[in-house]
Amino acid sequence: MEISQKLLCFLFLASLVLGFLLGFLYDLFRLIEMLLGFSKDIRDFQKSQKFSRRYSLCHRILLFAEDLAWMMIATLSLILLLYFVNDGQFRIIALLGMAGGLFVYRVIFGRLFLKISGTLAAWIRKLILMLLLPFRLLGKWICNITLVPLCRMYLDILDRKRRVLTERNIKNFQERASSLFQNQK
Repeated sequence: MEISQKLLCFLFLASLVLGFLLGFLYDLFRLIEMLLGFSKDIRDFQKSQKFSRRYSLCHRILLFAEDLAWMMIATLSLILLLYFVNDGQFRIIALLGMAGGLFVYRVIFGRLFLKISGTLAAWIRKLILMLLLPFRLLGKWICNITLVPLCRMYLDILDRKRRVLTERNIKNFQERASSLFQNQK
């Protein structure tokens, strides 16, 4: 069975584009990680003393999930590319094209995207905080109107109960002490 050179060229170019898109997808995963407030690099994250073990565990689980999702997407996209372009026959040129596209993206655009994404993540976080500001203020207002007075009333009730119990205990103690002194006389 003969395969045309045009089909092999198209398979290679399609796999280059696919590798390029997979590199962009991986950087989008890293942008999500930055938006969630995690460090850019796991080594920086582990060296930092301000994060707790639980936070570090969450970061590692997130990294694992991101990497697993990316690998599954890359594998599925390679299988689909081979199925639709090359009738499901595996060609090493498709794998090399994906690796080449990923390499080209990482060398040319990946570094630029990582530089921009830090600033972009900070802007997006500020934007989200600005959009959530009315809700935060509304929440504080509702809390001040409802919860604070309710808590004060509850604490006043507890304080009254403590006073009553303390007065009873003092009265009982005085009665016992006076009965003991009267019995000793």
